[in-house]
Amino acid sequence: MFWAELNKSDYEFLNNTSPDFFSRDVRVNLVDGVYHLEFDSDEQYDRWDRHYWSLFTKIGMDNFDTVNEIGARIDSIGYDRELFEE
Repeated sequence: MFWAELNKSDYEFLNNTSPDFFSRDVRVNLVDGVYHLEFDSDEQYDRWDRHYWSLFTKIGMDNFDTVNEIGARIDSIGYDRELFEE
């Protein structure tokens, strides 16, 4: 099993962007205010890592605290969701 952690605002942003991904591939547990994402295989984790974290790295949002800030940042650069869909 593999896992990753997300803060609340990042989780909510990703869940609002692609809610079917979390229900399909990942088990989500909230532990001490941090979302723990659990994956059953390397393939699931690798796909999630490439698809979602490349978005944060590309537009420099690692330190944003709220979904509103993330949304404003995406809007300001003309985010095209299709660029990040497999």
